[in-house]
Amino acid sequence: RVLTPSFLETIPWKEARAYPLDPKFLPVLIYMRDVEKLTETYARQLERTPTARNPVIRRFLERWSSEEDLHGDLLHRFLLETGQPDDPRWYDRLRREIPWGYWIRYRLTPLLTNRCGDDFVAVHMTWGALQEYTTLTGYERLWEAAGHPVLEHLLKAIAQEESRHATFYWKMATIQLQRSKRRQQLTRWMVDHRDEVLSLLIDLGILLRELRRRVPDGIQEHPLAQLDRLPVKGICNADDLNPCHTYAPLIRLHRPPRRATGGKDSG
Repeated sequence: RVLTPSFLETIPWKEARAYPLDPKFLPVLIYMRDVEKLTETYARQLERTPTARNPVIRRFLERWSSEEDLHGDLLHRFLLETGQPDDPRWYDRLRREIPWGYWIRYRLTPLLTNRCGDDFVAVHMTWGALQEYTTLTGYERLWEAAGHPVLEHLLKAIAQEESRHATFYWKMATIQLQRSKRRQQLTRWMVDHRDEVLSLLIDLGILLRELRRRVPDGIQEHPLAQLDRLPVKGICNADDLNPCHTYAPLIRLHRPPRRATGGKDSG
């Protein structure tokens, strides 16, 4: 890895205050720190999905999670070295501030992805590649705009590890997507409708919670209660390869507004 103990000793922390840092970059740094540190929460969620059953990907995710955690620690150290107030319990506070909607998705995402089986691996690897390349672009833009030598030294090292993550995701996504047309269709649909799917998961969680509150003795008989007892092969092995059909039982619960169309593509 890039951020070895010997490299960490070369970071000139004492020079961090010798260079001006525009306050407008502080929210960006805090956001990046928080995202990196919360990776371990996301990684625990992924441990309950089909991705974790692939031994190669699982080993990568273990390394990825530990490296991202260190990235968060280093960004936090930089903030402290530039004179930002120290809050020893900042990470505990951060976790407490995670929106409750995330924890609903945390519970439901493994439930649904395991119905997809190995098809979900293609979705995950593609989404991971998009996220890592976006992160790389963000770090590069930040060190160029901030013009802070210590920050640039740190971010360039972090970016080298992020680039390795992006390469792994990209290569695995390519392999997974080449295995079937169904995976390509599912992945394209999930990427294009990510916000709608997340909104659906939240709505479904709210519905389940409300049903438990109103019908505590009969919830086991409700059709939605059967979700956690569906066979592992599940809905993603449908004969019809149209992803919209695959998820039709859930989409009917939360149908987003139709987008206006026109011209040659409107048919």
